[in-house]
Amino acid sequence: MISKYLSTNLFLLTFFLSACSAIPLDNEARSVKILPHGYSFKDCKYLGEAFGLQGNIVSYWFTPNLDLTTGALNNLKNKAAKMGGNSIELEEGDIDYQTSTVLFGYVYNCK
Repeated sequence: MISKYLSTNLFLLTFFLSACSAIPLDNEARSVKILPHGYSFKDCKYLGEAFGLQGNIVSYWFTPNLDLTTGALNNLKNKAAKMGGNSIELEEGDIDYQTSTVLFGYVYNCK
């Protein structure tokens, strides 16, 4: 009985602690840059749209806003790198930190 109680509590502790940290940035995404609106994308190939997400209805209670934003940005950069991109034009919008943070961007491969 104690063993079952202990294993359940260890699982819950692990779940909640992992929910508190930002999504890590993959090595191949470290060179992905966020470019400002108005940047001349004439030497860039448009690859598509992507979004980055951090948080959910449970984990947002335990995740600081900075980690929500960092995790969403890392998630977006990871996706851009997997698409073959090295640049993102981030769509502007408000971050209201309800239950998660979602960032949307246009992915490019620039020379």
